[in-house]
Amino acid sequence: MIIENKIISKIKHPFFFYKGRFNKINVKYFIDKIEDGCKADNNNSFKSNIIGEMTNYKYFNNDLEFLKLLWPIFDVVDKDIKKETYSLRDSWGLKNSLSHYTKSHTHKGCYLSGVIYLNKHSQILEFPEINKTIEPDVGSFVIFSSFLEHYCKRNLSNKVKYGISFNCAHTNDSL
Repeated sequence: MIIENKIISKIKHPFFFYKGRFNKINVKYFIDKIEDGCKADNNNSFKSNIIGEMTNYKYFNNDLEFLKLLWPIFDVVDKDIKKETYSLRDSWGLKNSLSHYTKSHTHKGCYLSGVIYLNKHSQILEFPEINKTIEPDVGSFVIFSSFLEHYCKRNLSNKVKYGISFNCAHTNDSL
């Protein structure tokens, strides 16, 4: 066997990354809903890249309180990136207790992804390709290009981390 050419490299690609914080968020409402969703028969706990408890993937898609948080974020993204059309595909609650973690992954097939945190926690979200980290806090959020690799190391605290993650996919223009 002869290998004539071998390239192992990363391709530079345009991306976006927004980090922010909500001034006001109904934490109790969302945590109570996540608790209920994690107990439901159709939950995805320990069945995905989240090695912890979670709701099903569409759990918050029609939740008006959640959508009211997303719409202002989408307004900012739309202003910056005018040519893309997208819609909410998935939105799920997560609950990471002691020893839970998130495997390194991307959201391939989506356009933008994000997470809104509901409490302060030491379990950091890491983006190794762009050398960025997010420390969860009440109302903190991150929106990013879905192809960016990210993960969380194991929760070494007895404190539970709560958040809502979501994906948006491209939509076809009908014009």
